[in-house]
Amino acid sequence: MKITLADWKCSKKERKYINAVLDSGWLTYGPYCKKLEAIWAKYHNCKYGVVNNSGTSALQLAFRALKEVNGWDKNTEILVPAITFPATINMVIESGLTPVLVDVELNGMISVKDMQRKVTANTGGVCVVHLWGTPYPRKEELLTLCHNYGLKIIEDSCETISKDVGNWGSVSCFSMYFNHIISAGVGGMACTNDPNLEHIMRSLANHGMIDVHAQPKYKRFNFSRIGYSMRITELEAALGVAQFEKIDSILEKRNNIKEILFTELRRIGMDRMATLIGGTMMFPLVIKDSFFSDSYEFMEYLNDVGIETRTMLPITNQPAFSKYLKCRYPMAERINNFGIFLPIHPRMTKANCYYISNSINTIIKNKCQF
Repeated sequence: MKITLADWKCSKKERKYINAVLDSGWLTYGPYCKKLEAIWAKYHNCKYGVVNNSGTSALQLAFRALKEVNGWDKNTEILVPAITFPATINMVIESGLTPVLVDVELNGMISVKDMQRKVTANTGGVCVVHLWGTPYPRKEELLTLCHNYGLKIIEDSCETISKDVGNWGSVSCFSMYFNHIISAGVGGMACTNDPNLEHIMRSLANHGMIDVHAQPKYKRFNFSRIGYSMRITELEAALGVAQFEKIDSILEKRNNIKEILFTELRRIGMDRMATLIGGTMMFPLVIKDSFFSDSYEFMEYLNDVGIETRTMLPITNQPAFSKYLKCRYPMAERINNFGIFLPIHPRMTKANCYYISNSINTIIKNKCQF
């Protein structure tokens, strides 16, 4: 059996919407892009959505817009968790700001205690990451800290779609990459309740145009800022709309797989050997002791039996970011050594979950014989 981290099959509705785009003869920003912005923003209790070509671009739009509005410069610091996909810290750097790495808790989420230690007079904001399909669990503590220090909140929710995220602060950023909860192959969304930020992000995504909706169209070609080409086509938007119209069903399936995995891993006693974190985008766990020499040893066993895995993507061991390591990050280092995640996606079955747990059980028994 082969269990991959993501699987996808085109539904009848997705085919219908794609064909509607093809029949329309219009591929650039149009009715499906507009609808996707509207339903995505509404679901997350935001007024505005700005569709773009990736979660990475959504983050860059957020940081660039906030930099412009708040007069931030290269000395402005953004607190970033030491466990996240590199896009998070990359876009802080690319936006001309200074990332400050913050250690995490065992669940991989940013530590409020370490955030408080890292706040300085130069700190402008916090990028809170909702990892692996799970909303950040210490919302009230985070909001209190940011309120007390006057910090802006940017939500990196590229891996998480939930009614519990998306409107905590200035901008929330989402992704439609292949293995994420909504998959259009590529695509991103930046949501906000601030009309000024919405206008700036929409301008930045369209080469810096002053008014991307000006009529007649020839009046649009006035540029007020340096911008980018971050647009997607109606084809990706049609896929996104078709999936978002069934988002509750998608999340229910993912939650069911998560709960089956929890049950199965506990059945074989894996909860005694690892901290089971779980999520609706992936299922992370952190091995508790030295039963395996490191996460790679465990991942190699799983790979040999057809189960695809990944590390939990710590920033602290990436050469590109070594200059930003100003201290030790003990929890991130532990996760670096012993953290992995297992697959979760809507096309997984109970049989897949049983195969994962039985395979891990066999691996453990075989290892105990030596």
